Amino acid sequence: MPLRNQPYLPLYVQDFLTDEKLIYCSAAATGVYIRLMCILHKQEPYGKLLLRQNHKQTIEQTIKQTGSKVSGDGKNNLYYFALQLSQQMPYEVQEIKTGLGELIGEGVIKMTAWEIWQPRMVRDSELSDKRAQSGAKGGKKFASNFARAKTRANTENEIVNENENNKIGGAGGKMKKPTPEELTGYLHSYTGEKLELCKTMAAEYLNHYDSNGWKVGRNSMKDWKAAARNWHKRQKEYGPKNDEDRIGRYTRDELRDATDYTGIIHPE
Repeated sequence: MPLRNQPYLPLYVQDFLTDEKLIYCSAAATGVYIRLMCILHKQEPYGKLLLRQNHKQTIEQTIKQTGSKVSGDGKNNLYYFALQLSQQMPYEVQEIKTGLGELIGEGVIKMTAWEIWQPRMVRDSELSDKRAQSGAKGGKKFASNFARAKTRANTENEIVNENENNKIGGAGGKMKKPTPEELTGYLHSYTGEKLELCKTMAAEYLNHYDSNGWKVGRNSMKDWKAAARNWHKRQKEYGPKNDEDRIGRYTRDELRDATDYTGIIHPE
């Protein structure tokens, strides 16, 4: 937050009380100084008071009429600064002018032809701006790095989750369940049965183990190929003996939906 937007004045109490330059100023000048710092706190640029344009024009017209010159330290314009500040201070113009003169004379504040400033406040503003710029650069770099890291992490998580979802027992599982193509290809290669029959067996096998959470008894399945061999063995022993009857246990639409494959994968 810019210093001018803060609701308080960063007054360094110890510096204020021990300021040797300020000690030599009168009580009236000190009162003007405190009020002046409050006004400078709300200025842009921070810590500086610029002479208003109408006062500048008055001074320039006076110079043209009288042929006088504006001094580099601006002391000739002190009256117009006091006149400008009198609208924000509960003092007479002459009191403000005298107070400003003391403060400038002791070096508490600085003055040129068109501006008055407090050196410590100006330095604090410059330091605050540098810190803000450094923080903004660091914040942009952090945000950029964070966005890249988040994208990379999300991509990795998607890959991991896709793989884990295909594992028996979820993320903690070790066995990846077979696809319809893999299972059909394995049964066709292992049993030598008709391809249509292997599709049926694969569909029944997948439906059965999907429904029981891929359990063999009470334990998670560890080897789907061994389970497939046992499945085929039980089908031969207890299932229909006629191939047409075995294939007919699934309609062709059910078989297509259950297997949902584009080609058979045969194990090497």
